[in-house]
Amino acid sequence: MTFKKITVIIIMIFSNINLTAQTNFEAGFIINHEGDTLLGLIDNRYWELHPTFIHFKHLNQEQTFRFTPEDIAGFGVGKIVFQSHKIEFDNSPYKTNELSRSPIPEMIEMRAFVQVLFAGEKSLYHYKDIHGKNHFFIDINNELVWLHYRRYLNVNKPQARNTGLYIENVERYKGQLLSYLDNDTGIKSHVEKTSYNRKSLVKLFHHYYDGHNYTPHFVHSDFKLKTKIGFGLMAGISLTKMDFKGPALPWLSEGHFPTSTKPTFGVGIEIVFPRNNYKHSAIGEIVYTSFETQDTYLHYQMGDFETYKHTYFNISYLKPRVLYQHNFNFNNIKLFGNAGLSFGMLMNDENVEITERREYGTMTSETKSEVTNIRKFDPGIVAGIGMNYNGLVFKVTYEISKGISEIVGFSSVTDRYYFTLGYSLFD
Repeated sequence: MTFKKITVIIIMIFSNINLTAQTNFEAGFIINHEGDTLLGLIDNRYWELHPTFIHFKHLNQEQTFRFTPEDIAGFGVGKIVFQSHKIEFDNSPYKTNELSRSPIPEMIEMRAFVQVLFAGEKSLYHYKDIHGKNHFFIDINNELVWLHYRRYLNVNKPQARNTGLYIENVERYKGQLLSYLDNDTGIKSHVEKTSYNRKSLVKLFHHYYDGHNYTPHFVHSDFKLKTKIGFGLMAGISLTKMDFKGPALPWLSEGHFPTSTKPTFGVGIEIVFPRNNYKHSAIGEIVYTSFETQDTYLHYQMGDFETYKHTYFNISYLKPRVLYQHNFNFNNIKLFGNAGLSFGMLMNDENVEITERREYGTMTSETKSEVTNIRKFDPGIVAGIGMNYNGLVFKVTYEISKGISEIVGFSSVTDRYYFTLGYSLFD
């Protein structure tokens, strides 16, 4: 199998990973439409976009229930609380290269889970739609009102004469906030400086509550999941098989070099990103690997004249690797698959060719280096699967690389399988 085919296969595998296979049930609650609070477990996905449904289990029960914003009044898990509300907001594109030329909002109405940032005398809510666009709301008479903010391309502005485009920012939310927060003279300057983002709006509401005798019923804690960094050691065996092809050295391309089994070991670092429930990791490894193999080939025979080629290889590499890893987390067990690149650096090169000539019972021999243009840098493609159980890591890794030959028209594609056991320690 060629280098290009292996690359295509790996890309296809990782582009079709089922991202829904994981669950992460944590203590939480739901509120039904009668106002009753039911304790249980909720599959916490650390939602980047706000959820359209949740999975819930009652305490000490295995049956899972699926709830949408139509089914329940709200839920909470970890340090976040969502409520079900009917909301209306501008659904027009927000990315600069997709902005509308119309000043009129494209309003859409729906029922959704919105996140509670402040609940009390003055309340603030946040909704992130399927396009990644942020919307904020205030509570007026028990109905959520959209804080009006919009960007569009205004081609009629004088500033648009040169480029034909001018981005207009409609910031009506500032007037809405000033009215909502009682037109407090002390808050006006803070409203003017408030941007339409979560951090800035939360800061404004904190300032409002700090300046009054009100205490909010609920304040969302901007708890952020930390990026995890782990270090690990590994050791095991590697199985290496070389495949020579080309007419230049027939005693290699037509030879039969057995698979070499040798010890391997290495160190690694894993950076696990919090987004999407710690599903994604970046891996860096340095692995020592070697192989030893030999073959005897009948190169020429005529009558009582014979020529044999005895070829011996003992090669070792230090291989830095960089990989992307997808994790499937199940309580104390983590299953994973990864793929990336390796960069082999030649450490030891022992390759010998012994030519034996036998004629009428007389034998002569000649010894020389086998592959004169040996590759000092051996790039490769790596893919693997494994399991991490409480820090104990078992991995099976496949690697394909160009191999040792740098002779034009003579390839030495090398396949390796690594079976390693290791330990990973996270901060």
